[in-house]
Amino acid sequence: MSGPWFFYADERTASRLRDPGQAVVMVGSFMGYPNFGDILQLKGALRWHAAQTGCTPILILDVDAITDDDYPARVRRNYGVESLVFFCTYPLTNPPAGLALVPTMPAIPNLHLYGGGFLNPLWGDFLVSLVEGVYAAFGSTRYLVSGQQVDPAFRDAMAAHFTRCPPILAGGRDPTSAKVLASCGVRAAFSFDDATECAADIAAALTRNGEPGGPHALVHLNASGYTRSDGEAAQLATLLDRLVTLRDHLGPQARFTLLQAYTDRRTYDIADTLGVVQLLDDTFPLREYGVLHLDRIAMDLGREGWDRGLGLTPAPTIALTSSYHVSMLCAMMGVPCWMEGRNDYYRQKRSGLGHEHADFRVFLANPTAATLADGLAARSVWLERLSEAWAAPSPAATLREAPSRRVPPARAWTGKQTVAKLREHLLAWAKDAEASAVRAHARATELGARLGQVEGAFHEEKETARLLRAQIDDLGAQVRDLAAARDATAAELDGARREVRTLGEALDAARGELVRVRAELGGELASWKAWANDLEGQLARDRARLATLEDLCGMTIQRLRRMTA
Repeated sequence: MSGPWFFYADERTASRLRDPGQAVVMVGSFMGYPNFGDILQLKGALRWHAAQTGCTPILILDVDAITDDDYPARVRRNYGVESLVFFCTYPLTNPPAGLALVPTMPAIPNLHLYGGGFLNPLWGDFLVSLVEGVYAAFGSTRYLVSGQQVDPAFRDAMAAHFTRCPPILAGGRDPTSAKVLASCGVRAAFSFDDATECAADIAAALTRNGEPGGPHALVHLNASGYTRSDGEAAQLATLLDRLVTLRDHLGPQARFTLLQAYTDRRTYDIADTLGVVQLLDDTFPLREYGVLHLDRIAMDLGREGWDRGLGLTPAPTIALTSSYHVSMLCAMMGVPCWMEGRNDYYRQKRSGLGHEHADFRVFLANPTAATLADGLAARSVWLERLSEAWAAPSPAATLREAPSRRVPPARAWTGKQTVAKLREHLLAWAKDAEASAVRAHARATELGARLGQVEGAFHEEKETARLLRAQIDDLGAQVRDLAAARDATAAELDGARREVRTLGEALDAARGELVRVRAELGGELASWKAWANDLEGQLARDRARLATLEDLCGMTIQRLRRMTA
């Protein structure tokens, strides 16, 4: 999911935003939904700011978490935060609880992304987009990230986010997350969990009066979709098997306390402990148990008398959980705990808390409490580094404006839905669908009549098309005949061309021979002319000599005649 983001506040918050003073904007896992671990992470971050920075918190919440007009007052009472800003991804036509759009936020440099498990392919894009929308809206410069579980598969997205919004320090709540954050090129460390100190207070209260008294099992179950990678049926079958195995292992005298960590009216989406009891229906194997609402304890934490009557008796001896923070609480109580891990997200949680058992029955044979020594030691170092980083001057802002995106159309607020409301919506939708079906049927009848007319015209056009096709076929035959004749003529023409080419070559050869003969005859003619000229000269000379002889003969004859006369 991505923005644009729209921010709403009631007049009580709006008046404080006009003069916020030294404040810190808080974004994190608690967005208004009552989850034990999310509440503790928020309260842990609030506790740190109260002790170390003195900044007034401004809490960023989801407008869809609102249940009624009294909701903001309950949040203020439960968390001790006066300034509440609600986000939405579209403009609201009917904001609830006296909220109004806040078009421009004051410049507040401090932004804290406190602990949670959202930075993964499932929710990471949503959270990063929200943080960047808040970062831009408030003009943040001192950006702190703490207590985050980061999926290695989300590393590139985090690196890109840190390029746009560089943090002064980034904390991963488990070693894997810390390594992923460090690989993004920012100052990062193993911070452990932001809920640590608050969870320790609750663990101390729950074990304060605990005396040994036989087996006592703590049970937390979660069958929500995000807790598994397989189907709900397989998950419920596993949880049922765990419960039966645990019950039989502990014996008939065992006491059970069910831990409800997530009280939420969205039972269509969230299946925490009591919801799982309902999902298991008549197969649920326990018939007597107590219920402890951890989310209510977390909300009351810090208020006067919050820990009154909290001690668990007898002391818990073993736990079965489907929650990271419930498992962490059990470790702080020294209670051996089996934590479910049905996908990579939860397996990273298990690893972060040091859960090593791979088989539930092996765990039951030798239950040992997880140690949080490494995490607690890292937490001490982290808090020192955090104080130093916060005391340093604020860096320059890098994201002045949120990316420009298309603004969606305004919509009416619907709030957090219940199954009953969803059923009403479904019935209304079904009624609308039925009316639409009636209209569609009438329209279909009308179109059917029109279709009959169209079919008649179609058949006429089809007959015309058939006649045209016959004509086209005749013309095609004629075209084929002409093409054949054309091909034959072309073949004859090619033959004539070849003959002409042959005759031309012969004529060229004859012309060459004629030139050669002419050259030879020309030489011979010249020779004959020279010979004739020589012969003519010789003849002329012979004629001259003959004339001379004739003259001599004449003279001789005259002499002879005179002599004889």
